[in-house]
Amino acid sequence: MEPVLERFREAIAGVTFSAPSIPFVSTVDIDAAPVDADYWVRNVRDTVRFADAVAHLHEQGVSRFLEVGPDTALTAAGPGCLPEESTAAFVSLFRRDQPEVRALATGLARFQVHGGTVDWARYLPAAARVELPTYAFQRRRYWLDDAEPARRGGHPLLDAAVQLAEEDGFLLSGRLATRAQTWLAEHTVLGATVVPGSVFAELALHAAAQAGADGVAELTLQAPLVLPEHGAVEVQVRVGASGAAGDRPVTVHARPAEDGAPWTCYARAVLGPVDAGPQAEPVAWPPPDATALDVDSAYAAFAAAGLEYGPAFRGLGAAWRRGDEIFADIALPDLTDTGRYGLHPALLDAALHAMRYLYEDKGDRTLLPFAWNGIALRRTGASALRVRISPVAAEAARIELADPTGAPVGVVESLAVRPVSAEQLGHHDSLYVEDLVPATLPTGPEPTVLTCIDLAELAELTDRDLPAVVVLAAGTGTDPVAAAGRAVDAVRAWLAEDRFAGTRLALRTRNARTDPAAAAVWGLLRSVQQEHPDRFLLADLEGTDSAEIPAAAWNVPGGQLVLRDGAVLVPRLSHVPLPAITDRDGAAWDPAGPVLITGGLGALGAALARHLAADCGVRELVLTGRRGPDTPGAAELAAELAALGASARIVACDVAERDQVAALLAEHPVTAVVHAAGIVDDGVVTGLTEERLRAVLAPKLLGALWLDELTRDRELTDFVLFSSAAGVLGAAGQSAYSAANAALDALARRRHAAGLPATSLAWGLWERPSGITGALAATDLARIARAGLRPLATAEALELFDLARAVDEPVLAPMRLDRAALRTGGQVPAVLRGLVREAPAPAAAVGAASAASLIALSGPDREKALLALVRTEAAGVLAYDSPAAVGEHRTFAELGVDSLAAVELRNRLSQATGVRLPAAVVFEYATPAALAAHLHESLPAADGVWGTSVLAGLDQLEAALADAEPAAVDRAKLRMRLTALLAKYGGGEQTGAATGSVPEHDLSSASDDELFDLVDDLGVG
Repeated sequence: MEPVLERFREAIAGVTFSAPSIPFVSTVDIDAAPVDADYWVRNVRDTVRFADAVAHLHEQGVSRFLEVGPDTALTAAGPGCLPEESTAAFVSLFRRDQPEVRALATGLARFQVHGGTVDWARYLPAAARVELPTYAFQRRRYWLDDAEPARRGGHPLLDAAVQLAEEDGFLLSGRLATRAQTWLAEHTVLGATVVPGSVFAELALHAAAQAGADGVAELTLQAPLVLPEHGAVEVQVRVGASGAAGDRPVTVHARPAEDGAPWTCYARAVLGPVDAGPQAEPVAWPPPDATALDVDSAYAAFAAAGLEYGPAFRGLGAAWRRGDEIFADIALPDLTDTGRYGLHPALLDAALHAMRYLYEDKGDRTLLPFAWNGIALRRTGASALRVRISPVAAEAARIELADPTGAPVGVVESLAVRPVSAEQLGHHDSLYVEDLVPATLPTGPEPTVLTCIDLAELAELTDRDLPAVVVLAAGTGTDPVAAAGRAVDAVRAWLAEDRFAGTRLALRTRNARTDPAAAAVWGLLRSVQQEHPDRFLLADLEGTDSAEIPAAAWNVPGGQLVLRDGAVLVPRLSHVPLPAITDRDGAAWDPAGPVLITGGLGALGAALARHLAADCGVRELVLTGRRGPDTPGAAELAAELAALGASARIVACDVAERDQVAALLAEHPVTAVVHAAGIVDDGVVTGLTEERLRAVLAPKLLGALWLDELTRDRELTDFVLFSSAAGVLGAAGQSAYSAANAALDALARRRHAAGLPATSLAWGLWERPSGITGALAATDLARIARAGLRPLATAEALELFDLARAVDEPVLAPMRLDRAALRTGGQVPAVLRGLVREAPAPAAAVGAASAASLIALSGPDREKALLALVRTEAAGVLAYDSPAAVGEHRTFAELGVDSLAAVELRNRLSQATGVRLPAAVVFEYATPAALAAHLHESLPAADGVWGTSVLAGLDQLEAALADAEPAAVDRAKLRMRLTALLAKYGGGEQTGAATGSVPEHDLSSASDDELFDLVDDLGVG
């Protein structure tokens, strides 16, 4: 600024300055007043002492600071200038990302809430005053409490009872909902929340008690009752008149609440005498001649068969076998209310879990209770059971229930089970749709949030400015390639700065569900989230919503948010319900109209062409590829299609080029389009260049955009896009491919909203190798399997293609999910959390490593444990049969670790040890032995003192600085100490060593221990 100072002084020389009429504190000199030209010249040149000015005002008793400016920079910086215990309020009146009128009103309101005085009469338009009540405001609660029903139902699940007119019977009614009976949500069958059979048994037992019957002679379940994720089902239990033998018929009907749907019968029963016979009780418990069974893996086995149980149902504590009999201990969690039930359904259901040991030879079939006979209850309100199960038929057993003292509780003379399928649950098990559902905002401390406009502002952030979350407006524009490129730049810039390690970067888009450019950012970031867990967040504003995202929303698990009309939503996959499939055979194709298949000469395109010709009656096909007729196998494919009765025109066309697409469509008047062209270029995001990004997006996304634009004047029957699950779930190492596919999904939604045909199919893995999957190695396939995706057989995939055409949804995900792999494979992707419940942390197995157990070890024991950990995790990543196959001195490159495997191995080791590791740690420490040694140096000793390795000490210093609050670091002292260390140990090439000059505070006399205490000296940690 020096060159302009004199010119500035001359320019303001004629200005008359007066003392301020309101109190004024200068950020140039606390005691200075702006009464002459010299002051304003100094104001241009001298240091801005903002912190000193704020601290001075605070000492004078100022407790409210109001920022009048274009944004919130001073408001964000102000609290850091005051002591931690200060309660001073900082309020801004304007924000760059909000309309001025709204921001001003919000700021004034906050100022008043913090005790400030606002002249609302001058701010607000003229309005009449209203009289307030002369008494204090009275708070009245309108939410219903989960209390004992007030009406005569007599049961937690049944809130009303009515005598039937002209008949000796009665009707019990109630509602079931996961929000009212939260434990019901923890019983999931093949991805659907299903009412347990034990609930029907409890309803029938209650009806028997009301009717004065001994018990339930028979109970047969007609169909599974699926509960909606939101809303409730109405239930009616109808008890008929008593027959000649004293028996009463019972039916249990249900229907969705409040939509007038017809009633469906889900169970039929007969109440009457139960000849249960005496219960045999062993002299000792468990029987001394019984063999203990493994129950630790029981619930993992249930999950593999499609039965997922939450904590409320995980009551199987121990089990034993004696001959054909099974004995088990069952207990419910302490918080479960059992006193209001005859026999709590979750307790009875858990008792049935021991039946799995009778049917271990039945494979992974999903078995559910079906036919009950002879249910009698002798004691009510039990919270723990001893269970004895004896087989009475091929798939039926007698179940005796006793309390922990051995006293009889109840008996089921015979319970038969049968397999259940996804179709019986009312949905297709391999066809999914992505919905937006309300998010539950976490309680607890809210993160600090700072919004940046662009990368330049991001680069200007200092360590002192860093909050818990930095929000960057993605600024997507209309070019998806450019939008994805800017997102890549932001991600790489963020990862390149170690100082950002403790802060999450959130990219904010607008209308990502229908805007391909914004969707490309979402697809890309979903994959980046897989590569770098807990580092990146996504948020989208729908429509013109300008509401501020609540700070608590950034802590919603999964890190993906959509703000719609002020409500925070999260994306979730759900099954496509069977009623949504209007024609299970698929809508008919126009036999006379040519069907275009881009990428039709590839493996998947050719399989689809054969299917359309052989099974769908399509007689004309136009198949494109870059090489056209010169593509290997093209002539043979054309001949095969001709034999099936279809003519195939094979055309060379690069669909990334608009002119070529226009020429193709001008020559061939197609009536349907299937866009299956695409390529991949796998690699981690830090190695993704603009050229690689464009190469992947061009054929898939640009080709789709040209087809969309150039066919809008045609009456197409179908416009099908072959997308990928990578765009929905994210896939480590496929950020460019994920971006392209997410953009296809958005294009389909945009066309659908405009009334145009559009279906985007986010395919899972096909068994048939293709140009995209053909190069996958065994390690890659194992990684996909761990991610929970099973390959689709070609016939199954083509059936799903036909079904998808009969569903009125623009985006569908045909895939086979392995729920057991998803539950045990680490963090479940955000969009799958409505289908798969994350497994609770298992108890540590013998020899298993954990951060606490590793820290407790020292010396050779820890080194041995860490080496075993590295070899075990590497074997898992590389799909080796045993850790023994991972040589401790072989390089990871020799073992087959590529960049994707390196990222997965880093994530696994970070989670297991609690040590933050850089993405390239596997290549910096190139063998298992070297990596284990680095982990050993990075962990604290058993007494909590960090190791004395110089490099490990620097790693810990860097991590401590990244995690420290800005106000906790004396940056001047830090710079001085580090410069002194560099001068002493940096070598002759360092300036200080070469000249002999060192800082005034020399550390030459410091001991090694004192040097490694640098973190404590600086007040960090």
